[in-house]
Amino acid sequence: MLVQLDGHSMFPTFRDGDILDVDTDAYLTSSPRIGDVVLADHPFIKNCYIIKRVHDITKDDRLILHGDSTLESTDSRSFGSVALKHIRGRVVARQ
Repeated sequence: MLVQLDGHSMFPTFRDGDILDVDTDAYLTSSPRIGDVVLADHPFIKNCYIIKRVHDITKDDRLILHGDSTLESTDSRSFGSVALKHIRGRVVARQ
């Protein structure tokens, strides 16, 4: 699945407008790991996604997601942890 990044929250790893390849099957047989960049459901907007890095995993298997650019990112520091069911895939490449 190809997605276009909108925003600066993942700078300098990714830039606004970058096309990213997301492996939507990545977590069918394994779990996200700290450091993975994931595509997740937006916590407040239906049919919208966010791209963030897994910063931590809680004891109850919820993910703490952070953007690489702290000042530009709305992430788990504001919306809290994210359940695994809301993770749609892992970013595997930039096109």
